[in-house]
Amino acid sequence: RALPKAFATFAPLQLKTGEAVDAVSMQAIGRMLATPLAREHSAMREVLTRCEEASLRGLGQSLFSLWVEGGMATQNQWIASAYLTLGGDDAARSLGRSARTWMRSKETHDKRAARLAVAVLQDLASDAAIGEIATIASTSRDAETTLRAQHALARIALERDTELDALVAPTWIPTPELDYGPRRFTTQITNDLTLRPHDGERLLPELPRPTKKDDAAKAKLAKEAFAEARDVVRDAVRAESLRLEHAMVNEACWPLQRFRARLAPASIARLVAQRVLFGARHGANPMEDSTLFRVDEEGVSVSAESEPITLPEGALVHVAHRLALDDLALARWQLVYAEYQLMAPFSQLDRPTHASWPAREQELHPGALLGLREKGW
Repeated sequence: RALPKAFATFAPLQLKTGEAVDAVSMQAIGRMLATPLAREHSAMREVLTRCEEASLRGLGQSLFSLWVEGGMATQNQWIASAYLTLGGDDAARSLGRSARTWMRSKETHDKRAARLAVAVLQDLASDAAIGEIATIASTSRDAETTLRAQHALARIALERDTELDALVAPTWIPTPELDYGPRRFTTQITNDLTLRPHDGERLLPELPRPTKKDDAAKAKLAKEAFAEARDVVRDAVRAESLRLEHAMVNEACWPLQRFRARLAPASIARLVAQRVLFGARHGANPMEDSTLFRVDEEGVSVSAESEPITLPEGALVHVAHRLALDDLALARWQLVYAEYQLMAPFSQLDRPTHASWPAREQELHPGALLGLREKGW
């Protein structure tokens, strides 16, 4: 493939020895990227090993920005792969965020670029790339993009010989540096699972506008970092909430050890889990021998009385469904949620239920039944 003319104007890569890569070698590296060669290829591995990471990321970002500004031209789709090759996990997260923006667009080429992003993230298949694919699968409103993301996850799970549910690693809570120069801000996730800035005394709805005393350049970077972190939290919360809601509807179960492993400290998964009611099935009759519990701030399983409980190592954990709770248990847990001001990430204890109707024979078109899946059945 021909390299973009602007490639010759990009800053040359810097070797770890301090020297700049010469023009002829830069053209050779460009052709390797345009092929494209995988990160594991011996020639590409030598480039990644010998060059400074910052200059590799810079070249990848320059290529990617050029491609996006050019409307994601089809003939230069290789740039998306090159971006991940040079930038690794940081580029994967950035590409995932871009893909989520593109798939919300009404433009056909934007949606095409989002689907391409899924394909190149699948090729990278790192934990970060898998997390981005999973978020796309959960948040996309474009049916084809969703389907491609789901297929990508299924294929990676097959290649890794693992279950799909165990494939996606938890997303860590971002801690951006919000430095205005004379002023600094921290971030905090609120009870409704949104990220907001904190000035040391109170929560703020948004980062404040810079004043004359602030450093304008630093404030601009702080605002960009906060916007990015807020998007990460929003998308991760949505993805994790949908994962648990689907598990509840489909009556999925997890071994206790896998359930605990997902509740890593400082993860979005733990924050969402703290607002969900779980059950642990054990004993000869797992449908009856079930213990209801929630996860507290320390990741400990506690009863409705907030007392720590010990779950058998062989227990299977599931998301408790409203239909499985009797009136007494429902009332008890509703009081717990009210007392601790827990806001469930999806309709659980207040989920509407419907009485069954008398059985009768009736012919139905298969499409009518399959259509129920789109409505959450």
